[in-house]
Amino acid sequence: MSYASEDKQLVAGIASELKAAFPFSLEVHRDEDFKLGDNWKEDIEDGLDKTDILLVIFTDRPKPSFSFTGYEIGYFNSSIKARPNIRDGLKRVFIPLLIGDVKTPDTMYYVQGAKFDSSNLLKIAETSPNKQNDEAWSKDPTNAVVTLLNRISDIMLAFSGIERTAETLATIQGAISKTARKLYSDIHVYLQGRIFSEIFPERKIVIRSDNPIEFEADGANLNNCRIELVGKYFDSFGIPEYSGGREFTWADFLARMDPTAVGAWRESIRLLVSSVLQGSGDNYIVISTIQKDVAYRLFVSRVVTYVSKQTEIHIYIVEIKSREYGDKETTQLLKAVSVGLRFRFLVLEQDSEFTPQNLGFPTMTLEALKPRITELLSQMNLILRDANQAGLQNPQILRRIWNGNAAKVQDMMAIWERARSDLYLTADQVLHASETNFADKKATFINSLTKFCEETEMMNREFTAKVMHLLAETIAKKMPGPVMKVTTS
Repeated sequence: MSYASEDKQLVAGIASELKAAFPFSLEVHRDEDFKLGDNWKEDIEDGLDKTDILLVIFTDRPKPSFSFTGYEIGYFNSSIKARPNIRDGLKRVFIPLLIGDVKTPDTMYYVQGAKFDSSNLLKIAETSPNKQNDEAWSKDPTNAVVTLLNRISDIMLAFSGIERTAETLATIQGAISKTARKLYSDIHVYLQGRIFSEIFPERKIVIRSDNPIEFEADGANLNNCRIELVGKYFDSFGIPEYSGGREFTWADFLARMDPTAVGAWRESIRLLVSSVLQGSGDNYIVISTIQKDVAYRLFVSRVVTYVSKQTEIHIYIVEIKSREYGDKETTQLLKAVSVGLRFRFLVLEQDSEFTPQNLGFPTMTLEALKPRITELLSQMNLILRDANQAGLQNPQILRRIWNGNAAKVQDMMAIWERARSDLYLTADQVLHASETNFADKKATFINSLTKFCEETEMMNREFTAKVMHLLAETIAKKMPGPVMKVTTS
């Protein structure tokens, strides 16, 4: 029996029924019969050389495992040339059994020298539970299950030379009828268990490599990989809607992405692949890009390595969402406090790993600095996303925080945007750097980060203090009890 490993449960049932139907004259072999540690290829070829009937089972189940079915048909066909007959006048045959909504498999066409007679094809596309107990149906020679059993029975009778008496044929027909119902029942269970429809409410990418993924100084080399996009992926990557398919080369995948997002996505995915395959860190990462008011958590859900050494890495991309409860005014001010403090913790406090002094230290090599910059930009974008979602750009809240001083707000906005743009530009240059130009790109980035921190430190301190003062006052007004006096300096 030749089949893909995804169908082994179905095939086990078919093998069991065939053995029960012909207990004394039929030996049924499949890969489950091979002993652990044996040379599978030699065992398969030896088994095929001895095989009289090759039953090839094809189903419509997706098969990522690269089954041996095509190889086995080709080898069996070659074996027939060396030994065409079971015995004189009785040919060795292969019988294709198609189960489900499956067309004649490519295997039948592309195996060199394989001769395929469509009259030998048996197909069961649909089943009905009523047939399982229909004795008349189970004796009907036109249905595929009975046809399969009759073909095997005819070959065995011809081989054994047993006289086809009425009594013998009646006994065989009774056994076939009983087996046909059981076999049909197994196939019915399989067909009913197939996927009717599939929805991907989240996003997933599948990275495939024909060979083990190699690692460079700055992480995994995905240049020879293919990327399959599953679900609602266009918006997250900034890729325009594309009707040409959902599989890309790594280079094409990056080329289609929004230029302002490609650096962060590229390094995040490479960092995640490196972390998982090398066992050097977590299997998730958070990313947020500046052009989208959305943040995502990327996590590896599955890593598959096939015998062929092909590798698959499944990465889910889940949008990070949060719910809000309570008073809108105090919630907004609380978010403003959080934004101010998180920004301070990220780059302005000396204990942070993202200060210019730490990121500019000599030990920050290309492979060490790229993931740090990727994380820094993602966290920065996450803070900006939360600020936008909290409505901190709205004139009403800004007028309250800065006591209506529009000129001051205008000046701070100009300083912020100029410093941020320069920081992001130089950071992206490091993410695209090579060993040859890394030193210069790093120095430029550290200078931009230093200037960014210097120009935003006082702005952040004043903003955070004012918002905390305003939040305390608002809570004091809204909550019953003694009036709370707040003093700031």
